[in-house]
Amino acid sequence: MESNIAPNPYNITEWNNQYSRTVLIADMKISRNPRESLITYGLGSCVAVMLYDPIRRVGGMLHYLLPVADDKGLKANPMRYGDSGIIGLYRSVIRAGGEHCRLIVKAVGGSTINQPDNEKSIGRQNCVIYYEMLKELRLNSGLNDLGGFCSRTAILKIEDGQVLVRSKGVLSTL
Repeated sequence: MESNIAPNPYNITEWNNQYSRTVLIADMKISRNPRESLITYGLGSCVAVMLYDPIRRVGGMLHYLLPVADDKGLKANPMRYGDSGIIGLYRSVIRAGGEHCRLIVKAVGGSTINQPDNEKSIGRQNCVIYYEMLKELRLNSGLNDLGGFCSRTAILKIEDGQVLVRSKGVLSTL
C-alpha cells in the first residue's frame, strides 16, 4: 500500500525512498514524474546543476566533478565535466519536454574543502564554468548555494521545482 505522506523536509534520510533517484558523481538524471525527487550527496568542490520547467514539470540534475573536459575525458564520461555536462543536461531536459524560455536554473556546491580558496581551486573553477556555460546557453541563473568551505546535499523536487540543500546539518530551500 502506497503512502501519501510526504517525507519530513528536515530529515534527509526520508527523502531517500522509492520516489527518489540518486545522482552520483559524474552522473545526470532527468525526471517527469512529479512524485520523484532527484538527490545528490557529498558536494564538496563538485557542483550540482538543476534545470526545471515549472509548466511541464520536467527537471534534471547533473553532478559534475571537474570544470573542463579534454578529449580523452570527454569520450570516457562527458557528465564528469561542467562544460560538457551542463550542455548534456540542457539538451536532455529540452528533449524531455522542457522549454528554454521557462527553465529555472539552480546550482549547489563548488566549495573549497581542504584547499586554499583561490582562483586555482577546483571548487572555484567549477563555479566559474557554471556561469560561463549559462551565458553560452543563454540561461539565467536562479538562486544558488555556491562556494564556501562545507559539504552539501541537494534535492530537486520534480513536483514543484523546489531545491532543498543540507549543509552543516541545516536544511534550507533555494
